[in-house]
Amino acid sequence: MARTQREDIQERAQDGGIVTALLAWSLERGQIDGAVVSAVGEDDPPCFPSPKVVTSYEEIRASAGSWYTYCPNNLALESVKERDLKKVAFVGVPCQITPLRKMELIDPSYPLSHKKRPQHIEKQRGFLRGYQDRVAFQIGLFCTEVFTPELMTEKIEGEMGIPLSEVSKFNVKGEVLIYKKNGDIETLPLQEAMENYQRPECGHCGDFSAELADIACGGIGTRGWTIVILRTQKGVDIWNEFEKEGLLETKPIQENRRAWNILQILSRRQRNRVPELGPRSGTAAGLPQYSAREEADFSAAAMEGSSKTAEEMEECLATAYQDEDRPAEVIGYMAGSPIPGDPGDPPPGEKRKLPPPPTPEQGGAPPGWAPAENPA
Repeated sequence: MARTQREDIQERAQDGGIVTALLAWSLERGQIDGAVVSAVGEDDPPCFPSPKVVTSYEEIRASAGSWYTYCPNNLALESVKERDLKKVAFVGVPCQITPLRKMELIDPSYPLSHKKRPQHIEKQRGFLRGYQDRVAFQIGLFCTEVFTPELMTEKIEGEMGIPLSEVSKFNVKGEVLIYKKNGDIETLPLQEAMENYQRPECGHCGDFSAELADIACGGIGTRGWTIVILRTQKGVDIWNEFEKEGLLETKPIQENRRAWNILQILSRRQRNRVPELGPRSGTAAGLPQYSAREEADFSAAAMEGSSKTAEEMEECLATAYQDEDRPAEVIGYMAGSPIPGDPGDPPPGEKRKLPPPPTPEQGGAPPGWAPAENPA
């Protein structure tokens, strides 16, 4: 668990202000030259964010908070390319993080066919790898669902009589919290919002906690704190440098078992939304969800028997891979693979036993964390 100590960020923070603080620090230290976020700008209707590329501290701070209506952040990567930004942080919910990780892990021989020439393959490779190559790191946001616009327009503004122009932010803590600019807080039952206004596509999303991000963040089971999960070595390295600034307060997850339990319960529940399909679907039971080596073999087999010579096929492969190593035994997993240490479903009539929170030594605290010394 963590929260920023920068007061100007705390004023606008959704929970612990960690995502905003991390973006601001990364920009100030030259780690990034911009960030992809969702934000309500001057040209947007109240409470309806749009994808934004932010390149200043003021823009980053203005993007703090969540609005819970869908915002297709990935579309802003086109603007990143047009502005020729080289290294941006990408902030998004799991369904936006997943395609970026796919673009990174997928075998680039995927576009090969016996009809395509190298120039066609090179262009398609640009779409496959080009946008991801500009992403320095990914911050994923915990998400069970987002809501359709009618939640704002019909329910909150229409039935509840709350002008959207008077709403300062939203949050979900077992119920929908509607913060008004005058300081009042109105509430809406979460179950009602989910039953009537959940975006239909969210009903089959299996990734609650942004399992493919470098760093995943969310405010479940907390007030004023952010739950932080460092998922990749890149995420660990970034966090270590970020924490050295001394502008954070952190606690081990052991100090909030309730948050840990909610994280497990929601993650497992959401995984069960995904339907099981065929062996190449990525959701078949007992099989790895993606193997770059298997896909490379599949692409090569598809080329066999074509009219291309061996030299022409090699030229196409070289165009697809460029300076990348061709896959050997590397397997990249999509979100939804089994939870390590999960005891599985309990016998009928028995309550599920949740594993205890990890200790600091097991990863339940920031790398190198140590408790504060007791002044006594």
